[in-house]
This record gives sequence, C-alpha cells and structure tokens, in this order.
Amino acid sequence: MLLAIQARIKDALRSTIVSHWNIDPPDIVLNQTPKIEFGELATPVCFELAKRLKKAPRAAAEELLAACPKIEGVVKLGLAGAEIGRAHV
Repeated sequence: MLLAIQARIKDALRSTIVSHWNIDPPDIVLNQTPKIEFGELATPVCFELAKRLKKAPRAAAEELLAACPKIEGVVKLGLAGAEIGRAHV
C-alpha cells in the first residue's frame, strides 16, 4: 500500500510541475523523515526546482504545494524547511 501511495505522490508532483511551470520535472525522491512530527515522507525536489526556476527553495516549495491537487491516501501536505514534507499517509 505504501508503494502505491508513494507512486501517487510522485505522479502528482510530476504532473503539477509540468502543468504549473511547463518544465520537465526533476527526479522526485521520497525519503522518510527523521521525526514523525515532520510527517512520514519528504522530498527535496524543491531544491532542484529552485535552481531551474531561479527562486528560493522555500518559494518553489510553496508554489508547488499550492498548485498540487489532493492526493488519494495522503492526509496532509505541508512544508518542512524548504522540502515538501509532512505527507501524512
């Protein structure tokens, strides 16, 4: 089940990046967070986006988060630093 949710998260982030910025998405890696209060999964994809878009990582993360649709199986998306974190599944 977790692999299916991870696949949905990656798909949602990829499609949001393409539709919002019209760029090829960078590789999307999901990591377990070191503390559960940060959520269950996080991705550093916004650091690569920031380079490509010439924006601060947090600004790229906020835009991606705002544009991302609801993902089935994910209770909440949020920011943890400049990463999209707090993906509570």
